[in-house]
Amino acid sequence: MRLNTTNCLLVWLLAAGLPTMAQPIPVPLGPVANDTELRPPVRRPWSRDITTYYRMGWQTINLAPLNAELARNGYSALTGRFRTVGMGTQLKISRQPIFLLTDINLGIGTRSATSATNKASIGVSTFRLGMGYRIVRRAGFQLMPTLGVMSIPIRLRIASGQSQTPTLSAALNNPGASQSTQLNTTAGAVDLGLTANYRFGVQRRYDDCVNQEHALVIALDGGYRVGSRPEFITETNPLQRVSFGSSGWYVGLRIGAAFRTDRKL
Repeated sequence: MRLNTTNCLLVWLLAAGLPTMAQPIPVPLGPVANDTELRPPVRRPWSRDITTYYRMGWQTINLAPLNAELARNGYSALTGRFRTVGMGTQLKISRQPIFLLTDINLGIGTRSATSATNKASIGVSTFRLGMGYRIVRRAGFQLMPTLGVMSIPIRLRIASGQSQTPTLSAALNNPGASQSTQLNTTAGAVDLGLTANYRFGVQRRYDDCVNQEHALVIALDGGYRVGSRPEFITETNPLQRVSFGSSGWYVGLRIGAAFRTDRKL
Protein backbone atom coordinates (compact mmCIF):
# COMPACT_ATOMS: atom_id res chain seq x y z
CA MET A 1 0.00 0.00 0.00
CA ARG A 2 2.84 2.36 0.87
CA LEU A 3 4.58 1.55 -2.42
CA ASN A 4 1.52 2.41 -4.42
CA THR A 5 1.18 5.70 -2.61
CA THR A 6 4.81 6.53 -3.32
CA ASN A 7 4.44 5.69 -7.01
CA CYS A 8 1.34 7.87 -7.35
CA LEU A 9 3.16 10.79 -5.72
CA LEU A 10 6.07 10.49 -8.15
CA VAL A 11 3.74 10.37 -11.14
CA TRP A 12 1.92 13.51 -9.92
CA LEU A 13 5.18 15.44 -9.40
CA LEU A 14 6.44 14.52 -12.86
CA ALA A 15 3.16 15.58 -14.45
CA ALA A 16 3.18 18.93 -12.65
CA GLY A 17 6.79 19.66 -13.70
CA LEU A 18 6.53 18.79 -17.41
CA PRO A 19 4.92 22.10 -18.59
CA THR A 20 7.66 24.05 -16.88
CA MET A 21 10.38 21.93 -18.33
CA ALA A 22 8.86 22.14 -21.82
CA GLN A 23 8.97 25.95 -21.97
CA PRO A 24 11.89 27.32 -24.11
CA ILE A 25 14.62 29.32 -22.43
CA PRO A 26 14.20 33.02 -23.37
CA VAL A 27 17.19 34.41 -25.27
CA PRO A 28 17.55 38.21 -25.62
CA LEU A 29 17.53 39.00 -29.34
CA GLY A 30 17.45 42.80 -29.19
CA PRO A 31 14.80 45.13 -30.72
CA VAL A 32 12.98 43.83 -33.77
CA ALA A 33 13.56 46.07 -36.79
CA ASN A 34 10.54 47.82 -38.32
CA ASP A 35 9.68 46.81 -41.86
CA THR A 36 9.77 50.44 -42.99
CA GLU A 37 13.36 50.77 -41.75
CA LEU A 38 14.44 47.95 -44.04
CA ARG A 39 12.92 49.50 -47.15
CA PRO A 40 15.11 51.77 -49.33
CA PRO A 41 14.16 55.45 -49.27
CA VAL A 42 11.69 56.53 -51.93
CA ARG A 43 13.24 59.04 -54.35
CA ARG A 44 10.61 61.07 -56.13
CA PRO A 45 11.54 63.12 -59.18
CA TRP A 46 11.29 66.88 -58.82
CA SER A 47 12.35 70.02 -60.64
CA ARG A 48 13.19 73.57 -59.64
CA ASP A 49 13.87 76.48 -62.01
CA ILE A 50 14.52 80.06 -60.85
CA THR A 51 15.27 83.01 -63.14
CA THR A 52 16.06 86.54 -61.93
CA TYR A 53 16.21 89.26 -64.56
CA TYR A 54 16.48 92.96 -65.35
CA ARG A 55 13.98 94.39 -67.79
CA MET A 56 13.88 97.36 -70.16
CA GLY A 57 10.81 98.17 -72.21
CA TRP A 58 8.00 100.43 -73.32
CA GLN A 59 4.35 100.72 -72.36
CA THR A 60 1.38 102.84 -73.39
CA ILE A 61 -1.53 104.40 -71.52
CA ASN A 62 -4.49 106.46 -72.75
CA LEU A 63 -4.14 109.99 -71.33
CA ALA A 64 -6.55 111.75 -73.75
CA PRO A 65 -9.13 112.79 -71.09
CA LEU A 66 -6.37 114.03 -68.77
CA ASN A 67 -4.72 115.97 -71.61
CA ALA A 68 -8.07 117.62 -72.36
CA GLU A 69 -8.22 118.84 -68.76
CA LEU A 70 -4.64 120.11 -68.95
CA ALA A 71 -5.41 121.94 -72.20
CA ARG A 72 -8.35 123.75 -70.55
CA ASN A 73 -5.86 125.05 -68.00
CA GLY A 74 -3.29 126.18 -70.56
CA TYR A 75 -0.93 123.17 -70.53
CA SER A 76 0.52 121.24 -73.42
CA ALA A 77 -0.21 117.50 -73.74
CA LEU A 78 1.44 114.66 -71.85
CA THR A 79 2.71 111.67 -73.80
CA GLY A 80 1.08 108.29 -73.24
CA ARG A 81 4.22 106.30 -74.13
CA PHE A 82 6.70 105.46 -71.39
CA ARG A 83 10.08 103.82 -71.22
CA THR A 84 10.32 101.38 -68.33
CA VAL A 85 13.06 99.74 -66.30
CA GLY A 86 12.55 97.04 -63.73
CA MET A 87 13.41 93.63 -62.41
CA GLY A 88 11.57 90.40 -61.66
CA THR A 89 11.67 86.71 -60.83
CA GLN A 90 10.31 83.63 -62.59
CA LEU A 91 9.95 80.44 -60.51
CA LYS A 92 9.04 76.79 -61.20
CA ILE A 93 8.95 74.37 -58.26
CA SER A 94 7.32 71.25 -59.76
CA ARG A 95 7.77 68.99 -62.77
CA GLN A 96 4.75 70.59 -64.41
CA PRO A 97 5.63 73.44 -66.86
CA ILE A 98 3.87 76.04 -64.67
CA PHE A 99 5.76 79.16 -63.59
CA LEU A 100 5.05 81.83 -60.99
CA LEU A 101 5.96 85.38 -62.06
CA THR A 102 6.49 88.64 -60.23
CA ASP A 103 8.07 91.90 -61.38
CA ILE A 104 8.13 95.65 -60.84
CA ASN A 105 8.60 98.27 -63.57
CA LEU A 106 9.10 102.03 -63.25
CA GLY A 107 8.20 104.51 -65.99
CA ILE A 108 10.99 106.96 -66.83
CA GLY A 109 11.78 109.70 -69.31
CA THR A 110 8.31 111.12 -69.79
CA ARG A 111 7.88 114.49 -71.47
CA SER A 112 6.48 117.25 -69.25
CA ALA A 113 3.40 119.28 -70.10
CA THR A 114 4.08 123.00 -69.73
CA SER A 115 2.09 126.19 -69.31
CA ALA A 116 3.25 129.79 -69.24
CA THR A 117 4.65 129.44 -65.71
CA ASN A 118 4.28 125.82 -64.62
CA LYS A 119 4.98 122.29 -65.75
CA ALA A 120 3.33 118.91 -65.15
CA SER A 121 4.80 115.42 -65.42
CA ILE A 122 3.33 111.98 -64.92
CA GLY A 123 4.87 108.74 -63.69
CA VAL A 124 3.41 105.26 -64.17
CA SER A 125 4.71 102.15 -62.39
CA THR A 126 3.49 98.55 -62.52
CA PHE A 127 3.60 95.73 -59.97
CA ARG A 128 2.68 92.35 -61.46
CA LEU A 129 1.93 88.93 -59.97
CA GLY A 130 1.01 86.11 -62.32
CA MET A 131 1.67 82.69 -63.75
CA GLY A 132 2.72 81.18 -67.05
CA TYR A 133 2.45 77.83 -68.83
CA ARG A 134 5.31 76.69 -71.07
CA ILE A 135 3.96 75.40 -74.37
CA VAL A 136 7.24 75.05 -76.33
CA ARG A 137 10.63 73.80 -75.16
CA ARG A 138 13.27 73.03 -77.76
CA ALA A 139 16.94 72.97 -76.82
CA GLY A 140 17.41 76.32 -75.06
CA PHE A 141 14.28 77.97 -76.49
CA GLN A 142 11.06 78.35 -74.48
CA LEU A 143 7.71 79.95 -75.30
CA MET A 144 5.20 80.72 -72.57
CA PRO A 145 1.86 82.58 -72.45
CA THR A 146 1.25 84.41 -69.18
CA LEU A 147 -1.70 85.67 -67.17
CA GLY A 148 -1.38 88.10 -64.28
CA VAL A 149 -2.87 90.86 -62.19
CA MET A 150 -1.35 94.32 -61.91
CA SER A 151 -1.36 97.25 -59.55
CA ILE A 152 -0.56 100.51 -61.37
CA PRO A 153 0.37 103.51 -59.18
CA ILE A 154 0.11 106.79 -61.11
CA ARG A 155 1.45 110.12 -59.88
CA LEU A 156 0.92 113.56 -61.43
CA ARG A 157 3.44 116.17 -60.33
CA ILE A 158 2.81 119.87 -60.95
CA ALA A 159 5.63 122.35 -60.26
CA SER A 160 5.90 126.10 -60.55
CA GLY A 161 8.61 127.61 -62.75
CA GLN A 162 10.31 126.39 -65.92
CA SER A 163 13.84 126.27 -64.54
CA GLN A 164 15.70 123.23 -63.34
CA THR A 165 16.28 122.43 -59.68
CA PRO A 166 17.16 125.73 -57.97
CA THR A 167 20.59 126.40 -56.52
CA LEU A 168 21.14 126.54 -52.78
CA SER A 169 21.50 130.33 -52.90
CA ALA A 170 18.24 130.75 -54.83
CA ALA A 171 16.39 128.46 -52.42
CA LEU A 172 17.77 130.29 -49.38
CA ASN A 173 16.80 133.70 -50.77
CA ASN A 174 13.33 132.66 -51.94
CA PRO A 175 12.32 129.11 -50.86
CA GLY A 176 8.81 129.58 -52.25
CA ALA A 177 10.01 130.21 -55.78
CA SER A 178 9.90 126.50 -56.62
CA GLN A 179 6.77 124.83 -55.29
CA SER A 180 5.30 121.49 -56.34
CA THR A 181 2.23 119.36 -55.74
CA GLN A 182 1.88 115.65 -56.36
CA LEU A 183 -1.45 113.90 -56.96
CA ASN A 184 -1.60 110.11 -56.62
CA THR A 185 -4.05 107.50 -57.86
CA THR A 186 -3.96 103.74 -58.50
CA ALA A 187 -5.43 101.47 -61.16
CA GLY A 188 -5.84 97.71 -61.35
CA ALA A 189 -5.43 95.57 -64.44
CA VAL A 190 -5.44 92.03 -65.82
CA ASP A 191 -2.39 91.26 -67.92
CA LEU A 192 -2.32 88.92 -70.94
CA GLY A 193 1.15 88.33 -72.33
CA LEU A 194 3.60 86.11 -74.18
CA THR A 195 7.26 85.50 -73.31
CA ALA A 196 9.93 83.91 -75.50
CA ASN A 197 13.37 83.25 -74.03
CA TYR A 198 16.58 81.50 -74.91
CA ARG A 199 18.96 79.97 -72.39
CA PHE A 200 22.72 79.90 -72.91
CA GLY A 201 24.13 77.18 -70.67
CA VAL A 202 27.12 78.36 -68.65
CA GLN A 203 27.69 75.43 -66.30
CA ARG A 204 26.17 71.94 -66.09
CA ARG A 205 26.73 69.25 -63.47
CA TYR A 206 25.37 65.72 -62.98
CA ASP A 207 25.63 64.12 -59.55
CA ASP A 208 23.65 61.20 -58.08
CA CYS A 209 20.70 61.46 -60.52
CA VAL A 210 20.57 65.25 -60.11
CA ASN A 211 21.06 67.59 -63.07
CA GLN A 212 22.10 71.18 -62.29
CA GLU A 213 22.40 74.01 -64.81
CA HIS A 214 23.43 77.64 -64.57
CA ALA A 215 22.48 79.70 -67.62
CA LEU A 216 22.31 83.19 -69.08
CA VAL A 217 18.77 84.04 -70.23
CA ILE A 218 17.71 86.58 -72.87
CA ALA A 219 13.97 87.04 -73.36
CA LEU A 220 11.42 89.14 -75.20
CA ASP A 221 7.97 89.72 -73.73
CA GLY A 222 4.89 91.58 -74.84
CA GLY A 223 1.21 91.76 -74.15
CA TYR A 224 -1.82 93.82 -73.38
CA ARG A 225 -3.27 94.84 -70.04
CA VAL A 226 -6.97 95.49 -69.50
CA GLY A 227 -7.20 98.04 -66.72
CA SER A 228 -9.60 100.12 -64.68
CA ARG A 229 -10.05 103.87 -65.11
CA PRO A 230 -8.08 105.86 -62.52
CA GLU A 231 -9.20 109.41 -61.79
CA PHE A 232 -8.19 112.74 -60.31
CA ILE A 233 -10.59 115.15 -58.59
CA THR A 234 -10.80 118.42 -60.52
CA GLU A 235 -13.43 120.29 -58.50
CA THR A 236 -14.84 119.80 -55.01
CA ASN A 237 -17.95 122.02 -55.18
CA PRO A 238 -19.62 120.49 -57.03
CA LEU A 239 -17.48 117.34 -57.05
CA GLN A 240 -15.99 116.68 -60.48
CA ARG A 241 -13.45 114.14 -61.64
CA VAL A 242 -11.38 113.41 -64.71
CA SER A 243 -10.80 109.72 -65.46
CA PHE A 244 -8.57 108.12 -68.07
CA GLY A 245 -7.73 104.62 -69.22
CA SER A 246 -4.93 102.44 -67.87
CA SER A 247 -5.25 99.77 -70.58
CA GLY A 248 -2.46 99.53 -73.11
CA TRP A 249 0.25 97.53 -74.87
CA TYR A 250 3.70 96.79 -73.53
CA VAL A 251 6.91 95.17 -74.80
CA GLY A 252 10.22 94.50 -73.11
CA LEU A 253 13.68 92.93 -73.24
CA ARG A 254 14.94 90.82 -70.32
CA ILE A 255 18.47 89.80 -69.39
CA GLY A 256 18.97 87.52 -66.42
CA ALA A 257 20.47 84.43 -64.80
CA ALA A 258 18.75 81.05 -64.41
CA PHE A 259 19.40 78.20 -61.97
CA ARG A 260 17.74 74.85 -62.73
CA THR A 261 17.85 71.56 -60.78
CA ASP A 262 16.21 68.30 -61.97
CA ARG A 263 16.23 65.06 -59.99
CA LYS A 264 15.33 61.81 -61.71
CA LEU A 265 14.71 58.30 -60.43
